[in-house]
Amino acid sequence: MQLECEACHSPLRAEDVRFDLALAKCHACDAVHDLTGRKARELAPTSRERRPIRPRAALPERIQVEEDGQSTVLTWRWFKKHHLLMACFCVFWDGMLFNMYRAMLEKGNVSLVELLFPMMHVGAGVFLTYSTLAGFLNRTRIEASRDELHIQHGPLPWPGNRTLSARQLTQLYATEVRGNKGSVSYTLLALDRRGHKVELLSGLDDKDQVLYLEQTLERRLGIEDDPVDGELGTRDHAG
Repeated sequence: MQLECEACHSPLRAEDVRFDLALAKCHACDAVHDLTGRKARELAPTSRERRPIRPRAALPERIQVEEDGQSTVLTWRWFKKHHLLMACFCVFWDGMLFNMYRAMLEKGNVSLVELLFPMMHVGAGVFLTYSTLAGFLNRTRIEASRDELHIQHGPLPWPGNRTLSARQLTQLYATEVRGNKGSVSYTLLALDRRGHKVELLSGLDDKDQVLYLEQTLERRLGIEDDPVDGELGTRDHAG
């Protein structure tokens, strides 16, 4: 298989390639190429085809990136302005429930039905309060290498922590999820070697963020981007 320069289509020589850095510099036009995840596109001179490519996503402000020769680490805080509003609502909601239970206990002779009736509201208060605290305190950390993909949410426990073998993943892609009331969120998915879907991240509210995560992780994992039915984002065609 022969790699070629994507700018001038000259064949890349062995001395043009730095395998330790996964980079190549074309001897003909001096173009520099990132070879992470790149497949040889020319098995023969007649095999060149126009294939869809996606514009490179910009780095969102909220994501911090650390890279070395072996891995890429992406981190971001969950906190957004709406968590301040949620905190005020939780103080009101939890305070109302506390005062209601205190009044019932001070009255005395409270029936079991009276104690249990507000439990659904208590459950909602616990969920909202915990979610709001997670919004203030939690971060997501993703570490990707050629061997492993590790996703962790914390410090408060939250569903979705996972470690996957990078060699079992063949494609990453993002989808848009629309709620019943018009809400929009984004999910990052992977396909494994059996063609099964693996949910990596869900509930993301930033389109640029999920597209950047998809492209960055694919490059580090050594996955060449290919179209997937129902994925998010537009593609152009290039030779």
